Amino acid sequence: MPSSFASCNRTHLHQDYDLLLSGQPITFRINHKGLVRLSELQQAIQTGRDREPFGILLGQRHVLPDLAFALAQTSPTEPLSLAYLDANGFKVINDSINHAAGDEALKGYMSVVLMLTQGRGEAYRAGGDEVVVIMPNTTAELARQTIRAVAVQLHKEEMPGDLKLSLSCGIATTTELNGPLPSQRQMTAADSS
Repeated sequence: MPSSFASCNRTHLHQDYDLLLSGQPITFRINHKGLVRLSELQQAIQTGRDREPFGILLGQRHVLPDLAFALAQTSPTEPLSLAYLDANGFKVINDSINHAAGDEALKGYMSVVLMLTQGRGEAYRAGGDEVVVIMPNTTAELARQTIRAVAVQLHKEEMPGDLKLSLSCGIATTTELNGPLPSQRQMTAADSS
C-alpha cells in the first residue's frame, strides 16, 4: 500500500503535468543533487547525438529536449536566448545553377552558423534552410550581436555563381525558470519575431 506522502507527491506530479500539457508554466525547484543529476542527463544526451545529413549541425529531433533542459536552468542571472534563422537566396541558386550548388551553399551557411555560435550555444537544422540556435546564459543583446555576426559573415561568404545569401531571423529571450512559454511556443515566438 503506498504511503500518503507518495500518494500526495504523485497527485502533485499529475497536476504539474496537466498544467504543462495545457501550456501553462509551472515552477519547480532543483536542489544540488537534482542539478548534478540534470547535468549527468545532459551529458548522456550529448553522447551519440545525430546530426543533419551534411554532418554539420545537430539534428532537428534534439531541439525540444535541449530547449527543455536549457529552460530548466534559466534564471534572472542566466537568461536563455533562442534564435530562429531562415536563409534567403537558396531558390535562386537551385534554379539558376543546380541543386548540387544549392547543397554547397547550404553547407557553407550551416558552417558559418556553427563557427559563429559555437561556445555561445548549440545550432540545430530545423529543416530546409531553417536553423534554431539555443543560447543558454545569453542576454538578448548578446544574442543579437551573435546572430548579426552570422548574417554579416554569411553575406561575405563566396557562394556558387557569386550569388549572395541573406538571413531572416527572430530572437526570443527569457530570464524566468521554465521560461514564460513552453518550448514549442518559444520557438514559434522566435520564428515569428
